[in-house]
Amino acid sequence: MAKSFESWRLFWMLALTVSAAICLGLPFADFHTWRGTEFIILHAVLCALPFFLVAFTASSLATL
Repeated sequence: MAKSFESWRLFWMLALTVSAAICLGLPFADFHTWRGTEFIILHAVLCALPFFLVAFTASSLATL
């Protein structure tokens, strides 16, 4: 189990999850206006934010 958390398999699974979530938001974005562009940027940030929080928390806990 610990080996799977240290492998590239976990990275690709998480990258695919974030990419799929962003692709699901693309039909709702209108790139001809700034609001549509802002929507997809915010959607990407909100999809990736939990993974960043987990990564930074895990590295701090590993240091402790």
